[in-house]
Amino acid sequence: MQAFGAALIVGPKGCGKTTTAKQQAKSYIEFQDEDERENDLLFANTHPSDLLKGLKPRLFDEWQDTPHTGTIRISGMKMYPMSLYESKESIDDIKSAGL
Repeated sequence: MQAFGAALIVGPKGCGKTTTAKQQAKSYIEFQDEDERENDLLFANTHPSDLLKGLKPRLFDEWQDTPHTGTIRISGMKMYPMSLYESKESIDDIKSAGL
């Protein structure tokens, strides 16, 4: 965050992008929140700097729905789903697998 100012997390749906980002963020805007979406998109189009007000680091979830720039100032991070071992749905012992 110190080098780029922003991080873009990409990955398949349900792999934990939002959960991981919320663990690091001190404030956030969820553009998919139906109660706030229209207001947030209006601010994004008319006063985008107002969206930056809040504790930092600040999360913009589903920000692809808004007009934005940030070339070169955004670092990318790719996330993948957890393995069965990581999600504790499998064990790390082939002998116990009955093979």
